[in-house]
Amino acid sequence: MNASKAVILAQGHRPSSVPGRRSFVRGELAPPPLLPLANRPLLEHALEWLDAGGLAEVAVLAPEGLSAQTSRAVARAGWRFDLTWLERSPGAGVGASLAGLADFLGDEPFVLHLADSLSRHPLETLLRHERPEDGEAIMFVQETAGLGGGVVDIRARRTASPFAGHCAPAGVALLGPGVTQAARGVDPAPGHELEHLADFLQRGGGQVSTRRVADWWRLGHDADALLEGNRFALDGIAADHASASLSRTTIQGAVVAHRSAVIESSVIRGPAIIGPGALVTHSYVGPYTSIGRDVVIEGSEIEQSIVFPSARIQHLSGRLESSVVGAGARVSREFRLPRALRVTVGDGAEVSLA
Repeated sequence: MNASKAVILAQGHRPSSVPGRRSFVRGELAPPPLLPLANRPLLEHALEWLDAGGLAEVAVLAPEGLSAQTSRAVARAGWRFDLTWLERSPGAGVGASLAGLADFLGDEPFVLHLADSLSRHPLETLLRHERPEDGEAIMFVQETAGLGGGVVDIRARRTASPFAGHCAPAGVALLGPGVTQAARGVDPAPGHELEHLADFLQRGGGQVSTRRVADWWRLGHDADALLEGNRFALDGIAADHASASLSRTTIQGAVVAHRSAVIESSVIRGPAIIGPGALVTHSYVGPYTSIGRDVVIEGSEIEQSIVFPSARIQHLSGRLESSVVGAGARVSREFRLPRALRVTVGDGAEVSLA
């Protein structure tokens, strides 16, 4: 492999690209790198992917106020690479911040990861035959419509955007020596770093090429995108629930339950994951559901959903599907007259009842 270092841009909230629509990540859920998929932050998925790829050094660059939060969220030992946490100075653009990593990067190509995507491609296979020249950027792109699978080399002309047609950035790029200095002046809007970087380099006469990839997911701007990422992350998990407290419960398929989880008189159908301290009683948890830390599910049915830590879902009269329930939220049925469904949700939440 021709790259041994990586930089992860752990960005904060980013605005919706759809006019008139607020991005769901601007509510109280979490900054994009900390959004949980299969009960693990996106940033942790990125770190594990880089670790499996055999990189030697990784630096996480986060804006002021987020660096401490991100480092706590993925605090663990056992990474095989050397991990460095860096904070972006207030007012410093992305380009200037990357240019300031000259000592870390040296005169080597490196992987740039935006911490907002998941891949089933091993990093090693993507980089095996790639070695960008000085000032060259190789962007991995995903097909958006009308294109077949596989990995295709489509060299972009300098006069056209490399993301034209049916391609969109996959959230990962391989940058050659000198790219960060050449792009010192670029300051893209969050969520559009790679597009702006490519355009900036091309305008300056640099070379930008693309590699198309399949089996890839990247975060969008609504709850459906997050749910799709959760399905992507849960596919292929191995069952691991033997240490959890199970009583009068049926487990079907690939289910992961933390050893401190308590599940009673319920049916859990995988792929699904039940987090630490969760309590599930007299309930059904269906496929592609992630139940977070200290969540309570009582007398309810739920599937294809994400439940953030400390939320409570109790005594629902119908099944909760394709939903994102924020941290500490409450969804319950009121038994007193007049009967009602009661919800306690955070800023930016969307509730649809049928």
